[in-house]
Amino acid sequence: MLKIIESLKFTFLYDLIFPIFQILQTANWYLKSKSTNTPHLVKQQVIKYYRKKYGLLIFIETGTYLGMMVNAVKNTFSKIYTIEIDKKLYQNARRKFEEYKHINVLFGDSSKILPELLKKIGKPCLF
Repeated sequence: MLKIIESLKFTFLYDLIFPIFQILQTANWYLKSKSTNTPHLVKQQVIKYYRKKYGLLIFIETGTYLGMMVNAVKNTFSKIYTIEIDKKLYQNARRKFEEYKHINVLFGDSSKILPELLKKIGKPCLF
């Protein structure tokens, strides 16, 4: 099943199938007493918890990959910055989030982009 999901990564179907896969993965994680890597769905909930707990409005992500975290929190933060070093993944994310004016997809090395970005923002952020 994982190979099928992987083969759909750059299609619109991935965004439809991934949430179902997340639920199954999370259920399996709980059943196995949390002995494997933390599922993405749990990570999303942690991000939302800390956003609410500390009243943070800005989210910064390094390593956009397929944009699943940004997609999960896009209605949670007033400003989102995501940095991707891989050109193909960056272009994919740009297309995916182009209609969201509060989401900024940046291309490049986060170790070089982050210092300037943080100077520009000048406010608390969640990473």
